[in-house]
Formats: sequence, structure tokens, C-alpha cells
Amino acid sequence: MTIPDIQKDAGRAVDAVEAGGVAIVALDVAYAIIGNSEAAMRRIFTAKQRSFDKPSGMLSNWRLFNDIQICGERERAVVNSIINEHGLPMSTVAPFRADHPIFTDVAPFVIGHSSKAGTLDMLLNAGHLHDELVGQALARGLPL
Repeated sequence: MTIPDIQKDAGRAVDAVEAGGVAIVALDVAYAIIGNSEAAMRRIFTAKQRSFDKPSGMLSNWRLFNDIQICGERERAVVNSIINEHGLPMSTVAPFRADHPIFTDVAPFVIGHSSKAGTLDMLLNAGHLHDELVGQALARGLPL
């Protein structure tokens, strides 16, 4: 039996995204197709036959959620309880800080098709590979 090298696998996926490409990754809750350039976003939507009217979202962690999504203390406490205290995966949708530095080099097309009506969907705590992907991408200043 081969033991996966999560660090190496995440590194290859983040490398592909950083180069303008697309990566498909298996998370604990489902799969994710990740990219962050306009060309990558167009390839993802086309491959999935997804309407450009239906936004995608981004992979996140507790730190990024707190930095980017705008919500009250009660909502933040609920997310903390679910992902940190109980270790469950969660997707959050909330208004977000589009001016956050992680979005500096992201094309308006990508932001426009990753968000809707000023809100952003963020997937948190979807397994070890998910955590490694987000950690490596954040270290490079790269949203997924």
C-alpha cells in the first residue's frame, strides 16, 4: 500500500495553479477543481458545464475566514465550534473583503465568478490535503 505524501501532492497542485493551470484534488468531503486565473476559471466552468451565473468559491482555513469574511461574533463562534471544536468540515457564505491583499493579483473576472452579490463561499476543514493546500497557497499569497 502506498502512503500518500500530502505535502508533495499539495505542492504539485499549488504549483499548477500558480502557473495558471488547473488541479483536481480529492478532499475528505468531495473533490475540488482549483485554479485562480481567468483562463483556468474558464476551463473549469467549461469542463463542468457550469453556468457562469453560478459562482465557485475558494478553499479556506480558520485564519483566512477571519481575515476575509465579514460576520458577527455569534456567527464566528458557530464556525469555530463546528470546525475547531468538533473537527467538522463547513462551507460558509458571507460578505467578504475584496480588498484583502490575497486578492491583489486576482483578475476581476475571477473575483466576479467566485463571488455573488458581495458574498464569497469558503470551504473550511475539508481534511488534511485541504489544510495543506490552503497553507501552501497562503504562504505564496495565492488564493485557491
